[in-house]
Amino acid sequence: MQRFKPLETIVEALRGSKELLEVSEDGTSVRRKVPLVKPSEEVHKELSNRTVYAVTSPPTSPVPLQPSRRLIEYRKDLEMRRQACKSI
Repeated sequence: MQRFKPLETIVEALRGSKELLEVSEDGTSVRRKVPLVKPSEEVHKELSNRTVYAVTSPPTSPVPLQPSRRLIEYRKDLEMRRQACKSI
């Protein structure tokens, strides 16, 4: 993990978020004041449908990246919508 310097600057910035975070006296530990709530299955599906995972690969990569099935389905749906709009 990368170390940020000066550490004191990071600690002071975290301490500025008084509603969300608690920072220990010595500045080595941080925790949420309000715990994260696990989303319902319906919300999780909705978020997953709107999530995009993007990666970069070096131009010299020996293995070409393949688009995910979800991306392919999205592209097909988008193309069908475009065709429908053209016919109007």
